[in-house]
Amino acid sequence: MADWTDPKTWVTGGTVTAPEMNAHLRDNLLYLYDAPAVAVRLTSAQTITDATDTTVSWDEAVWESVSTMWDVATPSKIIIPRDGVYSIVFNCLWDAGADGTKRASFFDVDGVRRRGTQVASVDPTEFQLVAETNLATDEELEFDVRHLHGSDLDILATRTVCTVRWVGGPQINV
Repeated sequence: MADWTDPKTWVTGGTVTAPEMNAHLRDNLLYLYDAPAVAVRLTSAQTITDATDTTVSWDEAVWESVSTMWDVATPSKIIIPRDGVYSIVFNCLWDAGADGTKRASFFDVDGVRRRGTQVASVDPTEFQLVAETNLATDEELEFDVRHLHGSDLDILATRTVCTVRWVGGPQINV
């Protein structure tokens, strides 16, 4: 993954070197076009205890552009590799349960709740938590779910998936 170099202010008659062109053109284009992204999913149901915030523990990466964003050794965490604005889409499919009870999902950054959504359920309940937010290098994302069904309920492998994509970086003053 290339690093960003603040563009040089070029002057008329100045000499342009190969290392300058590589840093200011090639590497900056690689930085923009090789954006960090990951999609993780469940491959089997995860049981969620009633009235308890439970962290989703992902089973596999469907794809990832940066191999350090998700690791099977820490399956609940997505590690941010680069400062910037990220698009987050968390889709959750709940097993059938009583209509009218609550279903909720949240995402945390370094253990601090950042965003969430809550809906009244139908059988089964499927919904998305969608956000764009600023994140910093090495921050850790985790996703929590909660329900008020009265007994344990599963989130299902079918369509319980999360994508995290870098969509913008530092402001460039031209």
